[in-house]
Amino acid sequence: YEAVIDSTNRNLPGANGTTVPQMSLSVRRTRFIRDRLYERVQVVNHGSGPAHTRLRVSFGADFADMFEVRGARHRDHRGEVMAPTVSDAGVLFGYLGEDGVLRRTVVRCDPEPPEVRVSDDRARATWHLELRPGDMFRLLIEIEPSLDDEVLERSTWDDAQECVRKDICAWEDECARLTSDSRLLDRLLASSRR
Repeated sequence: YEAVIDSTNRNLPGANGTTVPQMSLSVRRTRFIRDRLYERVQVVNHGSGPAHTRLRVSFGADFADMFEVRGARHRDHRGEVMAPTVSDAGVLFGYLGEDGVLRRTVVRCDPEPPEVRVSDDRARATWHLELRPGDMFRLLIEIEPSLDDEVLERSTWDDAQECVRKDICAWEDECARLTSDSRLLDRLLASSRR
């Protein structure tokens, strides 16, 4: 129910002509879906010196039809994809469908990026990081779909993650279980469900 992606850096240009050495920063991305997509990005400096670099995240929304996404032929007519905009709510992507329904995707970041650039169909947010050895930068991204400007109730990362965990536990309780007379096999079977 949750994806965790661990990675590290290559040699990066730092401030004032310095270099952030390869494998000195760890980047952990954790994401899950509830009523929206939640993603947390953590950058930790494991190096022996300070790391001055930037974190850049690009966003886009094409509002492709599900049948197109799954490989069906493209439609002759589509609705209107609107250029992304930046507001107090975050970065807004919009699509007015042929059915007259306004579909939006709102991207919120915490902390807010000090720099956001918008192009024709994409937005790029940038944070300038100054991490001492052992320091961590944590970014929370929420990507929320909506129809006709509906507003969904927002949950914190922890509350949404706990709701998803409870839903998974309830689902697992309803699933069929296999048991045997071997404790080892039973443990293997139990771990394969997770």
